[in-house]
Amino acid sequence: MSRFEKMRIMPVDSLFDENYYVTTNRNFERFNMNIDAMQVVEDIADQAGEDSEYARNKADNVQSQLDQAVIDGDSSVEAAQARVDLYGKDHDTLKSRLDVEQKQLDGISINANFHGAVNDGETDNTEVVNELLNDLHDIGGGTLYFPTGEYYFESNVILEEYENVVIKGDGESTILKNGQGIDHLETAFFNISDSKNITIDNLMFDCNNLTPTPIRFTDSSHIYISRVNLINPSRHEASVGEFRIALVYDCEFVNMENIKSNYGIAGVNGVHHFYGNRLWAESTHELADEMIDFNSAQYVHLSNSYAKGFGEMFDMGASSYVSVRDCITENCDTAINVKEETAREGFSPAVFEVNITNINIIDCVRGINFNGAAGEYGGDFYNFYVGNCSIHQRTSADNNPIRMLTSGIDDPRNITIENCILYGNGEETGIYYSGSGIADLNIRNNKIENCRIGIFLGYDQERPGVQIENNKIVDTSQQGIYTNFRSAGYMDLHILNNRLLNCGSEGYSGLYVYTPTGISRNAIVQRNIVDYDDGEEKPNNAIEFVRIDYVMATNNYIHEDTGISYRSASTNLIRNNANNTIDVNDFDVNAPRYGRIYRFNEIDFNIGGGVVTEGIISANVDTSSNEIVVLYDEFQNHSYGQYPVILTQVEQRFNDAHEYTVIPDTFLENGEIRLKVYKNGEEADLSDATNRLGLYIYISI
Repeated sequence: MSRFEKMRIMPVDSLFDENYYVTTNRNFERFNMNIDAMQVVEDIADQAGEDSEYARNKADNVQSQLDQAVIDGDSSVEAAQARVDLYGKDHDTLKSRLDVEQKQLDGISINANFHGAVNDGETDNTEVVNELLNDLHDIGGGTLYFPTGEYYFESNVILEEYENVVIKGDGESTILKNGQGIDHLETAFFNISDSKNITIDNLMFDCNNLTPTPIRFTDSSHIYISRVNLINPSRHEASVGEFRIALVYDCEFVNMENIKSNYGIAGVNGVHHFYGNRLWAESTHELADEMIDFNSAQYVHLSNSYAKGFGEMFDMGASSYVSVRDCITENCDTAINVKEETAREGFSPAVFEVNITNINIIDCVRGINFNGAAGEYGGDFYNFYVGNCSIHQRTSADNNPIRMLTSGIDDPRNITIENCILYGNGEETGIYYSGSGIADLNIRNNKIENCRIGIFLGYDQERPGVQIENNKIVDTSQQGIYTNFRSAGYMDLHILNNRLLNCGSEGYSGLYVYTPTGISRNAIVQRNIVDYDDGEEKPNNAIEFVRIDYVMATNNYIHEDTGISYRSASTNLIRNNANNTIDVNDFDVNAPRYGRIYRFNEIDFNIGGGVVTEGIISANVDTSSNEIVVLYDEFQNHSYGQYPVILTQVEQRFNDAHEYTVIPDTFLENGEIRLKVYKNGEEADLSDATNRLGLYIYISI
């Protein structure tokens, strides 16, 4: 009962005067009517309160939604409501909802056989597959899976502006077969453009002798091709050299991995960031030209790959920031070909920042080749490194394990070739450079054997900094080292610490520094060994200089039956050339791996005993065997014992010590070298304490 009900007045009965009770009851009725009106007013007020509370709660909820909604500046109520998914779940933010749904999309996989595709090798699947890919496109991505079987296509499969799509199968048992001739230069069997995050994995493409290339990417990014193979590419004349799995044009972030093919793998043009790993290709057709052909590529990384029977394993034109490592190539005309070339828009024709390491090249015509001789592209050639490569060349004259042609280059510079083993066929040059003057050329720690010439440098312009050092060159029919400075002037040539064995013959000196016209100057030739086995043909001159001024030829060891010649020069600084017979067995002639040269000055030995220590070297006199024992503590303390220790030279420091001769006798693996000392041709008595001997000792590891 409401508080107004309690206020009601009951009517009076007829005990009172009629006029009185009639009048009174009428007043009571009016009073009760007012009470009823008051009840209505209270009810309206209560409803108004409830409506007010609802409105306040609604406003608070809207404000909360507005506080959380941030989508490209959109602060509408719809933006806040978008946090609620199809199933009514409210996510903290719209981004968190999209992230969850993207993960769900990533897991979507459509089995092509369950949705109309037929794997009988005859039914056309073009329309069905394009529709299934369209469905994936509409939901933002997913996987289209082809189970084992042969899927026939009468026309192209097109992906344009797709994202997050995976096309995969069951390996070589899943075959996608082309059914019509397609001009691969314009399109391909699978044509993908303006797309992102596209994966093609674990499939076999059968081109049915109708097109040479099944896959083409253009203007796309984040491409992944793995475990894809190619059979039956087109053999028509227009396809010469174009047999490959994919063409990639104007793309970025391309990854090709775990691919095995009997044809080429890729043509890459206008690409940033290409990664190739574990690529295996053995050409079975004479028209397959390159395993991978690059033009206008930047940030290229190739590793752990194998190629056999191609014109080139890697052909790189107008490319930069290139790394090729840990690869094997066999029976190719040229293993790695680097060249200037017409560049696509946005790329430079220059070739720079190229690193080639740990490449094993077997039975090739030419190993590593740089061709910048044309001079029509306007590019440079610099920061080029070749290291730890092994090149074994098959018979072919006028080709080279490593060749560089730069006559068309304005500014070649900073080139290093080191720690390589090059084995020729007796008809060519191991390392061949010809062209423009070069700055900072370093050829060091290489072993070159069975070539016509070991190292040839022919260059035109004055440029500083050519270093040829710590190389072992064996069995060349002509010069071991031949430099031809074709323009008279400042050459800045350093030939240091090289070992030449059986290099040269009648008419060809072992080490030849030459200027054809005019006079060149500044050559330092030091601490080289030019030696010949008994019975080998020897030149008249082991070392020869022609038209070279300001030569410092010091402390070179040459065979006693040869000499050093200086012709047509006006000023030469020549001193300390020792004509000693040096038995090759007294030297560890393996090319040093690190090539570090240590020179120890003012090592004084008191003949008759005593110990001298300077830096990392210590020595003592063993009077019982008449030997000086030299210990290299650094090798023992830092575990360099697995690398050979090379005694590059022992140089007598005292002018009055010419009566002594020091010859290495024994090399021990623990870093110990024993030196035999002779006086006037006879073994010296090291117990005589009245004599002193000063030495410079040079070693390398």
